[in-house]
Amino acid sequence: MATLLFYYAAMIAGYYLASRLRDIKDKFDDLDKIFNGLIVFLVFIMGIRMGSDEKVIANLGMIGVYSFIMTIVIVFFSVLFVYIARKNMKYDKEANLISNKKLGNDKLEFADSFKPALDSVAIDGGKFEENANPSKNNLLITILVIVPLTLGLLIGYKLILPSNIDGEFMSDLTGKLLILGVTILLFAIGFSLGLGGNVLSSIKKIGIKFMVFPLVAILGSIVGGALCGLVLPITIPEGMAIGSGFGWYTMAPTVITEAGHTYAGAISFMHNVIREMGGVVMIPFFASKVGYIESTAVPGVCAMDIGMPIIERCTKEEMVAYSFGMGVSMSIVVPLLVPLFINI
Repeated sequence: MATLLFYYAAMIAGYYLASRLRDIKDKFDDLDKIFNGLIVFLVFIMGIRMGSDEKVIANLGMIGVYSFIMTIVIVFFSVLFVYIARKNMKYDKEANLISNKKLGNDKLEFADSFKPALDSVAIDGGKFEENANPSKNNLLITILVIVPLTLGLLIGYKLILPSNIDGEFMSDLTGKLLILGVTILLFAIGFSLGLGGNVLSSIKKIGIKFMVFPLVAILGSIVGGALCGLVLPITIPEGMAIGSGFGWYTMAPTVITEAGHTYAGAISFMHNVIREMGGVVMIPFFASKVGYIESTAVPGVCAMDIGMPIIERCTKEEMVAYSFGMGVSMSIVVPLLVPLFINI
């Protein structure tokens, strides 16, 4: 609990500090470089920790299989719960009220209300830019993940595992480094959101009814993770913690691994990478075959950054608000839910 409070304090401190610097926010255009650096650091340390763990190395192939299965199940239940909520709230596939499709001037201009907040938002994918190239961003993220992870795994497996370094010492050292990295990351995210200063006001403009969709998407992911805990070689709390990552592949697996669940942490890392990367790719399919609102739940937290321009192009401009709100809601609860479930 102390670590959880520390995480939230870091995010709030970053937001508060940035709120005092909004007049000079143009001087912080390079925040994406800081995010990229933190991604490299955290993924590298996780790679070392996983590579020096005999259980993870012995089951590396199966970890990939389990991660893929969990991604399918978790995304399925997240989308299913959003689908059920949309139907009960009388919205059609294109997010129009079925009982009143001709809203005319009463339609909220969602996208316009969110424009000021978009420029300062970032999670794992780096700072969102309205005209950014999604393919270029995805390639950069892939490189930022694969290279340090591979290097860390090799160092852990080839150098640390065969050496005389005490395993408990390495676990404690990497755990402290991961806590430090996540703390800095959350501070940076709070700072990024604080520079914009429009997150809460923008969400209020949508209305309280909108919050049903992120809530049910979050619940669906947790349910899917719990079901995986019944059939896969992980516990139910581990499954729920993994499901609560929502594609945030630096935050969730770091917390799980630091808590001593290295095997579940490895599954969490691969699951969250698959959910973000695969989710972005699958947005067009879900938008056309299932529903506009459902497509915002597929990629998880990156619905608020690199997934947003794809969702907008595959649906309509108003869905920017839904996408942003989905990602923000999920990113806010990750630091709460993951530690909560993994320590049950």
